[in-house]
Amino acid sequence: MQILANLSHEETTYVYDLIEKKFALENLELCLVEEKDKQDLYCKCKVEKEETEQKYDQWWSDMIEKYQLQGYPYEKLIVDAIGETIQME
Repeated sequence: MQILANLSHEETTYVYDLIEKKFALENLELCLVEEKDKQDLYCKCKVEKEETEQKYDQWWSDMIEKYQLQGYPYEKLIVDAIGETIQME
């Protein structure tokens, strides 16, 4: 993998937390989707997941601009939270 940018610790921590939250909400949503008596919780989960996805997408937009990565295919960019880098597959 090619390292394209070194992230600050704060940038890495922020996106790592977003990724963890995104996965947790996706799993919770899957558990609640068919629970008729938990539709209110399902709706709240879905809204929170959408907000988290928007924050994640915004983080990527900010990093692409900050580190001038516009010339790289977005779908091939990944975050290495341990190495605190953005890499291309």
